[in-house]
Amino acid sequence: MPVTDITALAQQYGADVIVDAEHSWGQLDFDVPDLQALFAGAKAKEARLRALRDAWAEPARAIPGVQVLTNADPSMTAGITAFRIEGRSSQDVATALRERFGVFTIMRPGLAKGEVVRATPALFSRMSDAQRLLEGIDTLARENR
Repeated sequence: MPVTDITALAQQYGADVIVDAEHSWGQLDFDVPDLQALFAGAKAKEARLRALRDAWAEPARAIPGVQVLTNADPSMTAGITAFRIEGRSSQDVATALRERFGVFTIMRPGLAKGEVVRATPALFSRMSDAQRLLEGIDTLARENR
């Protein structure tokens, strides 16, 4: 597969390249650095997802009425994070984030204290998506005070 050539062409146009080579490990002979792709290999994917998560989840911890439930310890999480906004149903929050801010999240049942909103970034998510999520959480929490 001409991944290196595709990466070079994409980078000429300012595009980042994500290589999901999960099913090729052990089947094709290649070295990750040879691909020249910014996001290739498990460690790069983990770092990308954590950066997206940290861009919204850590500032959200300081917003009154927001409870970020996922541990901040990097050894305990990468991208997926659950939260609640006090006084609002998680379904209402997920719907408002989608309809008003263009951010897709999902309501999930919670084991303790009820349902949560789960945000799951993808490798192709942009930092602006994480910022829009944070803006939505902040706005919804302020509306509830």
